[in-house]
Amino acid sequence: LKWIFRKGTFGLYLGAVAVVVVVVVGFVVVVGGFVVVIVVGFVVVVVVIGFVVVVVVVVGFVVVVVGFVVVIVCFVVVVIVVGFVVVVVVVVVGVVGFVGFVVVVVGFVVVVG
Repeated sequence: LKWIFRKGTFGLYLGAVAVVVVVVVGFVVVVGGFVVVIVVGFVVVVVVIGFVVVVVVVVGFVVVVVGFVVVIVCFVVVVIVVGFVVVVVVVVVGVVGFVGFVVVVVGFVVVVG
């Protein structure tokens, strides 16, 4: 140890140790930064994918609800239209029957008279 101090090479050794420490610390910082970037990127990707999945589920639910409402509305419209057609048919049949009855009565009156 006295030889190191006497020859003035202690500063070289100290410098070499300092360089090694700086290189190791720099390497640790670089690797740590890389790991942080990977982890943060992964977390961001997972969060974004989760958000997209939630949006897709919500949109799908809205589409299903809207489709259900459309089906109900179509069913109501069909029932109303069919009911209207039935009413029209009944009225037409009633009118035709009444006209037939009047024709029969008039024919009877003509034949008898």
